[in-house]
Amino acid sequence: MVTTKFDVFGWCVERYTFDQGEQYTIDLRTNTSRDTLANRTFYVRGNATGVSDNPAYVPPERNPGFFYTDMPETILAAKTTYTANLPLEWWCLNWHMNNKSFPIMDRFVVSSRSSTPVATNKKLFLCLGKVEVAGVEYTGPCEVPSGNITAIEDAYGLLFD
Repeated sequence: MVTTKFDVFGWCVERYTFDQGEQYTIDLRTNTSRDTLANRTFYVRGNATGVSDNPAYVPPERNPGFFYTDMPETILAAKTTYTANLPLEWWCLNWHMNNKSFPIMDRFVVSSRSSTPVATNKKLFLCLGKVEVAGVEYTGPCEVPSGNITAIEDAYGLLFD
């Protein structure tokens, strides 16, 4: 596993990369609301599957585009071990590392050769992929100006209010 820190619009964001076959474990000792989790994660590359020690909890598979809001509203207490079935990459904002707060944000996913507008009151951080805005190409990871975004490659990013 390799962890890299980024300053994104004043927020501390970490990129995690795993080689195929590497594992990581999440240990929740009590049932937990996803909105009170200490991490907000966004998966952009690869695939990971999990095995839980709680037979009542089936961990969702992690694929590109998986955002923390895709988890159930209540996550059952369990020790879950995930295995990277392919090289894996995800981005994470941690509550403690961000002065016990989170930004208002959403995922940004645009398929290759598709376009979507990003309003001027939004801020886009491109985690992975290549896009074009007003004739200028941007390759993630980087901040991207608002405007009409055209994906040259599949694009994954975090959209901040």
